[in-house]
Amino acid sequence: MIMLVPLSCAVHHNITTMSPPSTPTRRYLTRDQRLQIRTLRLAGHTYPFIANLLKVSERQVACAITSARVTPKKRTGRPPSLTNEQVDQLEEFVKSSREGRQVIRNALRSRRYTRRVALAKPPLTKKNRQLRLAWAKAHAN
Repeated sequence: MIMLVPLSCAVHHNITTMSPPSTPTRRYLTRDQRLQIRTLRLAGHTYPFIANLLKVSERQVACAITSARVTPKKRTGRPPSLTNEQVDQLEEFVKSSREGRQVIRNALRSRRYTRRVALAKPPLTKKNRQLRLAWAKAHAN
């Protein structure tokens, strides 16, 4: 957890000459980080100073200060298809033995599920290739 540092301590320990922040370890700020940012800003510190001190980007500092909410919004997304209990059962089955993994692998293969990198776009059909060739010949110089 990051603690607030009074300005007198920051100057005493030469924190003002820190190097630019490295890549942050977290993508989103926590509630405590947002509160620290607001507190430091109320104490008169600049955005770059706060960003260097807390190892976050200046953009994150600006958003935390201008946001009306201190508590971050819950991230939305597609709801999970399986419940936690179902995931636990599935995990228990897979971890129970090596045969469990092989059974799942064979069952998926029997339904023609394979591991591969998906194509960027579907391949052209023979008819579509002929139509494109005819169009290209018709529009050639």
